[in-house]
Amino acid sequence: MAPRDFTPEETRRSRIKAGLLFAIAIAPLIAATGMYFSGWGIPSSTTNNGEFVDTREGISSMNLSASDEPFAQRFLPENEDAKWWIIVTADQCEQACQQWLDVSRSVHRRLHRDADRVRRAFVAGDGTVPDSGEHPRLLTLAAPDGGNPFSGKARDGETNATVFVVDPMGNLVLRYDSRHNGTDLLDDVEHLLDSSPLG
Repeated sequence: MAPRDFTPEETRRSRIKAGLLFAIAIAPLIAATGMYFSGWGIPSSTTNNGEFVDTREGISSMNLSASDEPFAQRFLPENEDAKWWIIVTADQCEQACQQWLDVSRSVHRRLHRDADRVRRAFVAGDGTVPDSGEHPRLLTLAAPDGGNPFSGKARDGETNATVFVVDPMGNLVLRYDSRHNGTDLLDDVEHLLDSSPLG
């Protein structure tokens, strides 16, 4: 049986269909490349309340210890039961620092069933140790030089307490300071726990 000859009109329609299929497949790639390099069309706002910490340094680079044990051992991959951490930091633990300690305790309690996925820690450059009666599950951290290794990661000009959320891998994720409150911290931690299987 001889192959059927296509009319010029049928050939033209087939080429148009093939061109449209190619355009449908390639157009999203071209648009995505353009958005990536130009920033056009990418939302500038985020849903988090705290600030993203723009650093590649993690907990392991700070050489913190807790009860003479390296704090970095509490994170993945060394510890398969690693948790999320809320870490209150200050050069001197004054009123703002004490308030953040109380707020972080309240946030931890309000996590209810997810509270076991989060731990709290504290480090101060002045060597302050919070009252264990008021903060029974708070882990006090120490730096080798006795200072506050988080000072360089605080917002420029921030001299009061700063709070960091750290993921189970030991990465600094979010930062909170005098511009934030407990509701901001709670909303973000709940969102992180809902979004992540870790911890």
